[in-house]
Amino acid sequence: MDLVEEFLELGKNVTVTNLVELLRVLRRRIPGRYLPKNLKDLVGIDETDTKNIGRHFWSWLNKQKWRKMLPRPFPVEVVLKDERREVPNYLGTWHLHLPGDLIHSMYTYDVDLFRDRWLGPPGALEQFWNAQRETEWFKMHPILSNPDVDLRTHFPILCHGDDADSHRRRSFCVCTIASPLSISRSSWDTRFPLYIVDNTRALNETFDCLDAWIVHGLCELQEGSFMDVDVYGRPWARGKHGRICGPYTGVFVALKGDQKFLQKCLKLTTSATSELVCMYCKAKNHGDLIYTAFGPSAPHRECLVSNVDFLLEGCRPNSWIRLPGFHLSRVLTDWLHLIDLSLIPEVSASALIELTEDDSIWPGDHQDERLRMAFVQFTSECKRHGVRNRGQIFSVKQMYPLGKGNYPTLVQKHFNGAEATVLAKWLKGVTLAVAAANPASEHCALRASIFVNLVVMRSAVGRGRNDWCVLKPQNLSLLQRANFLLHSALNSLATEAIDKEVLLWKIRPKIHQIDHLCIDQAALMNPLTLSTYDDEDFIGKCKGLAMRSDVRAMGYQTLHRYAAYVCCRWLRQLTGS
Repeated sequence: MDLVEEFLELGKNVTVTNLVELLRVLRRRIPGRYLPKNLKDLVGIDETDTKNIGRHFWSWLNKQKWRKMLPRPFPVEVVLKDERREVPNYLGTWHLHLPGDLIHSMYTYDVDLFRDRWLGPPGALEQFWNAQRETEWFKMHPILSNPDVDLRTHFPILCHGDDADSHRRRSFCVCTIASPLSISRSSWDTRFPLYIVDNTRALNETFDCLDAWIVHGLCELQEGSFMDVDVYGRPWARGKHGRICGPYTGVFVALKGDQKFLQKCLKLTTSATSELVCMYCKAKNHGDLIYTAFGPSAPHRECLVSNVDFLLEGCRPNSWIRLPGFHLSRVLTDWLHLIDLSLIPEVSASALIELTEDDSIWPGDHQDERLRMAFVQFTSECKRHGVRNRGQIFSVKQMYPLGKGNYPTLVQKHFNGAEATVLAKWLKGVTLAVAAANPASEHCALRASIFVNLVVMRSAVGRGRNDWCVLKPQNLSLLQRANFLLHSALNSLATEAIDKEVLLWKIRPKIHQIDHLCIDQAALMNPLTLSTYDDEDFIGKCKGLAMRSDVRAMGYQTLHRYAAYVCCRWLRQLTGS
């Protein structure tokens, strides 16, 4: 069995060549009379039948007891397209993991496996619910608001979605579930895929159908028992009944993802290019409610969108708003996308353009050479922090990817969250040194203030400074104060740049949502817990599995490959081998 586990552990890439090599190794190293029955069945596969060897292997794999840690992918009928073959939209089959089936399989295989993945360390569950008790969402929730409910048997569920771009113009949409209480470790052990869709084959109706099934599964978990009707209300003889995970009940607590995913699944009526730019308030692109206002006293804080207003005007009909307990306050923004991959690259680009205008900091005859020297110093700082620098060498052309007539930025795809954090810390040191050398310059002080407060904000939400998934009161106050000072400095620099007619220090509508993150959402959960660092890491892994799968059966094969690898991984953890 160890050889099979090792093969799957290393491979995640079941190909005919690898299967043939595995069979040869088994036959060569282990005498037939010492083989257990399950391996005899595997060795009995004809390696010369290359056409069917993969099918025989997956058939053998599905019969193994440890494969039952995760369910078989569930097929649903969806509308698909096939542009390569010029096939019009057609009704096809896609596969997904239903949330109830996924958690039920883990619970029935090993209760400790379920508790480890969903209930978190001792005390985390109680702490989480205590932080939610005074919220409008908790008080109005059809389950949690019941005073007789034992919250020790109710565990929270986060849903996340995002796109994973790949080469050859392919991209995949990945939707996952997880527990906000899970211990920080490999995303293989904390994130669980519901579906992986090839965007080149999907329509809006495709995602509508898949989301309907996911919401149906979440309703089952909140009910605690399997339903006997499907999403269309038809009788459903699925072969499962009774409780899903014993005395435990799953409760949907949040939906998170980047703006593209939230627009797609919630069908939002607001966007960065519309008159109303925020789903949480009435902030606009112009006028008295302009999105650049900030802080607790900003005008748009007086016109926050209620849950009823959101359901009536903030979105179009979709499956998620039909989920019992859905609330706008549970649609969460993300630290990674808002700060690490949006704000930091843009303010850093503006700062680097200013700092390399002359050779007072980095030597060089022209700006490109000075930017290159800055990049060398940044790379050294990354090495000091143990972070790999994947970015391109700084240059004027790289700072202006859309041309000199636009605002400078560092392209997101060349950065990850760890690099962005190091970049902010490094520029904090550089800008503070410049400000100290120019004590009379308000501009230098404001520029340094941006990076000082970015570092303070990141420190305030650090896991080492807080109780599990909730911020300590003093750190929440520190985060909100640093956020206010950050916006104040950025607005001042942006106003100064407009007066001088230079394209620097851009303020996007997306940056406005950092206010909601720090003021509204950080009081409920640690923004670092809500951030999608692990989710993004897992989506990259799912993309790798998808790229190895047959295009025609990608939805099924990707989930199957994931389950084969993860079940072996968890078996090792449970047995200690």
